[in-house]
Amino acid sequence: MLYSGFSQKTRAQSRTALIIEHKLTSRITNYSFVKDRIVTVRLKTNRRHITILEVYAPEEVREEETRRFYKQLKRS
Repeated sequence: MLYSGFSQKTRAQSRTALIIEHKLTSRITNYSFVKDRIVTVRLKTNRRHITILEVYAPEEVREEETRRFYKQLKRS
């Protein structure tokens, strides 16, 4: 499991996780914790590489946080 964000003991905070099947872990060529809400993983397949982007968007009512989140997501 690739995990990004606050400690699991901290409640009601942003964090995201991506679970990769054990037999695929050897195919991971790169991973990055962009922010506490964004994780990227690059896997090598038989024919090409694929990138998985895991995101946890903030609630729409948190306007400033939402704006910062989408700005960061565009840069990723």
